[in-house]
Amino acid sequence: SHPRNLATVAVASSPDCFPQWATETVYDFLQTEIDRCDFPRVTVDLSRDDLRSCARRGDDCLGLGSGWEDKPWIFRGLTNNSHLQGDDGLCGKSSMLQRFGSREVVLSNAVSYSHGRKRTTFQEYVQTDMVPPLPVENALGVGENATETWYLCGENFWDEILHEYDRPRMLGGERGSLAFGIGRTGSGVPLHYHGAAFLEVTHGRKRWFVARPEVKLDWNPEVSTFKWFFNFVSGSAGSTPPHISIC
Repeated sequence: SHPRNLATVAVASSPDCFPQWATETVYDFLQTEIDRCDFPRVTVDLSRDDLRSCARRGDDCLGLGSGWEDKPWIFRGLTNNSHLQGDDGLCGKSSMLQRFGSREVVLSNAVSYSHGRKRTTFQEYVQTDMVPPLPVENALGVGENATETWYLCGENFWDEILHEYDRPRMLGGERGSLAFGIGRTGSGVPLHYHGAAFLEVTHGRKRWFVARPEVKLDWNPEVSTFKWFFNFVSGSAGSTPPHISIC
């Protein structure tokens, strides 16, 4: 797929004072248009042979039409990873802290390019960096400088989890590289270019902002998506620019 402008923001997560990952939203403005999804939704029946038509670019995949591989979609039923989900799943908070609490992890800050790095333990990350700043004014102050927003994604190898992941069986998803990440509410990477990828959430909610590669966007790569989104929804427009798709 062609690269496109992409940004993300996590809507729910939890500090360590809760036994499991929290699902409530800490910052009210993140609820703005929370049910909006501009991406078409497709339900996949894995018992049929339809996915054979989705192996390569240009194939007539599930009747999605020409150029389907260059558009964002929501696929339901494409994978079965229920064993990773829920409080008792492999990605449940208690399970992960018990198994990986002392593991050293590499954190990235939320800058679009040239991410900063810092090392800590997974337990320290959950207890410290995943605690959402309060009140919202403090969080927005941190968000003004994306170098101060830390999250766990990439550069960390969770073979115990990734080997259990049911891969999507289309467009080479069976062979592609895997990555795993966890972020607190309001975390996320500012707009950046991204190639083809399948993205799946096991806990909480994650919002995606996508624009076509030819769209010229004005953004500061050192301001977090959290602050960027707040500036739009609190302004006169009340939403993000019309050329940005949201889900």
